[in-house]
Amino acid sequence: MIDDCGISITFGYGSNRDLQTYSFKNVSDGIGEKVLKLLNDSFENGKTIRDFCHNSLDGITNDIELPTDKTIYNAVNNIQE
Repeated sequence: MIDDCGISITFGYGSNRDLQTYSFKNVSDGIGEKVLKLLNDSFENGKTIRDFCHNSLDGITNDIELPTDKTIYNAVNNIQE
């Protein structure tokens, strides 16, 4: 595996960015962690990224690690734990 991240954002019909898709390939995994944390921190009513994502490795969303300041720091500084 390569130590990087790809991000895709797709807007639906009728949204402010009607049917636009943005794909960011080969960004650092630090940026990926920051995006996940931003999304996770933006949810309300007790929701987390676990409620909206699919872990393609095993399909079990409860095992998905929630992003934290520590996971961002580790990704930016290439620290593997």
